[in-house]
Amino acid sequence: MKYNKQNLIESSIRRKGETAFIRHMRGKNKFLGDDVNVINLLRSNTDCKIIENKLIASELRYRRLFESSKDGILVLDAESGLIIDVNQFLIDLLGYSKDQFINKSIWDIGFFKDVIANKDNYLELLKRGYIRYENLPLRTTGGKTIHVEFISNVYNENEKDIVQCNIRDITVRFETHAALKQIEGKFESYIEHAPGGVFITDENGHYVEANLAASKITGYSNAQLLKMTITDITAEDSLVHASALFATLKKKGKMSGELKFKHKSGLKRWWSIDAVKLSDQRYLGFSYDINDKKKAEENLLFLGYHDQLTGLYNRGYFENIIGVIDTDENLPISLVICDINGLKMANDSFGHDVGDNLIVNAARLLEESVSPGEIVARIGGDEFVLVFPKTDTDTLKKKLETIKLKAAGIEISGLTLSLAFGYETKSSNNQTFMETLANAENHMYRHKLYEQSSLRSKATDVIMQALFEKSDRESSHSTRVSEICQEIASSLNFDSVKTNKIKIAGLVHDIGKIGVTESILNKTGKLNDDEWTDMKKHPEIGWRILSAAKEYFDLAQYVLHHHERWDGAGYPNGIQGKSIPLEARIIALADAFDAMTTKRSYRDAMSEEQAVAEIIRCSGTQFDPTIVDLFINFVVPSGKVTQ
Repeated sequence: MKYNKQNLIESSIRRKGETAFIRHMRGKNKFLGDDVNVINLLRSNTDCKIIENKLIASELRYRRLFESSKDGILVLDAESGLIIDVNQFLIDLLGYSKDQFINKSIWDIGFFKDVIANKDNYLELLKRGYIRYENLPLRTTGGKTIHVEFISNVYNENEKDIVQCNIRDITVRFETHAALKQIEGKFESYIEHAPGGVFITDENGHYVEANLAASKITGYSNAQLLKMTITDITAEDSLVHASALFATLKKKGKMSGELKFKHKSGLKRWWSIDAVKLSDQRYLGFSYDINDKKKAEENLLFLGYHDQLTGLYNRGYFENIIGVIDTDENLPISLVICDINGLKMANDSFGHDVGDNLIVNAARLLEESVSPGEIVARIGGDEFVLVFPKTDTDTLKKKLETIKLKAAGIEISGLTLSLAFGYETKSSNNQTFMETLANAENHMYRHKLYEQSSLRSKATDVIMQALFEKSDRESSHSTRVSEICQEIASSLNFDSVKTNKIKIAGLVHDIGKIGVTESILNKTGKLNDDEWTDMKKHPEIGWRILSAAKEYFDLAQYVLHHHERWDGAGYPNGIQGKSIPLEARIIALADAFDAMTTKRSYRDAMSEEQAVAEIIRCSGTQFDPTIVDLFINFVVPSGKVTQ
């Protein structure tokens, strides 16, 4: 039982069969006659006591929360702005003592000046009743900057306005966010300045982001790209492939491929695309311009199946395509083997540039003569193959006649393009493709025998004409040497055939000079060592030109040795005496006599007597003594060699 100031006794009474309850009892004296009686008034206070206990418990809980909170808490008297309470967390966080907080104005505390600069600013806060700062930098007593989230509320307590400030330390979050922002900034910078295009599209293929390189690759500005779709930028011949790749990306989450795109300039270029799925609405892609790489690949592929000189298909392509051509659907299949007549002679006489020109012109003619589905390929130096599916022999012959007529109208350096053809038609599977090809080749070689002789004769005439055009001196010199050879042959009692042959040999003895530069042939002074070395090559060049024709084989030997000497000191082989063909010995003397008796820019012509004396002096060393005797005793006296 307890007494209080109001003379109230507080006690706990238990009802029968019930729990105890709290009661208040007040006593009062009452006189009844001579007796004094005490009247006690009893009142139950159980509900009030429960409420009071709850309030006490609540206060204790609040105090425990206040002190153990992981947020800093400040409590202010709203009217004065003085701090009336602060929890331990804020004390530890900022490094101030509790005494440095209590009864201080918030605007007088240094680290809060950025929040509440002065009393006017504080009063404005009271009007608003609530203020929040997501990121407020505060400085501790140690000089360290921390970042806090600051929330201030005004509320009423016991008819008095209180301001409570909750301060949450977000330094770690702030620094993490700042680091992430820095990393994001770096990555954004890397992506923006990456050498490859980086872009993001939505699920419909619309570009929603693109970096600088994407603009450089495509030629479109960033603003233009963001108005476009994958379909807009993809070249027509890559649309099907692009659609398939995008479907793969949606289904599997990644894809890689190479596509043609439409550059802003209107040109079609190649780029590589690698993409991954970010979400159902976003897809990240990386692109590189690979146009140079694709061109290099195409060039390699082209070179792998095409002849470099003519651009026609080569033997490798032809051999690979045989299986595609050789089908029942293509019967009858006509095959043609074609080569260029006289190409070797043209190369030896005029150089490989002229020979290559003949090959290129033949290739162009043959290429123009085939239709889609028909094939022409260069399978050798001067050899071509033509394939005509679904073409019978009669139709083929008409095609070849047309080609021959066109070839007759093509002239290169005075040489008419001459083509030899052999053909065969495969009409059934009783004959293989390769057997048909071999028959066509044999036919071509038989055909060449009928044309080679006249062609080479014409070619020799063309070569000599070309030589004479290079040097007027060579024309007159060759004619005189031919005449002197004829006279010496007559004195030796050659028959008409041999005489005619030596006459022709004398005319073409310098045919190899077609391979000597015009500046050397027409030089007005003596040749230097290098020029003389080039000049001495002309017997071998002449031999190569003439030996290409079997009927000129003997002439070729005479021409090869016409600068050999009787004593073996000549060129090109240094043979001597009777090892040198007789006709070559005759040409050597005739050539020397005409040279001595012809005026040169660097010397006057010798007289006949002087030239004869020089020939006699060189008898047995440079010249065959027997031919010298015949020449001075029979030919010279005849007067037929006089200038």
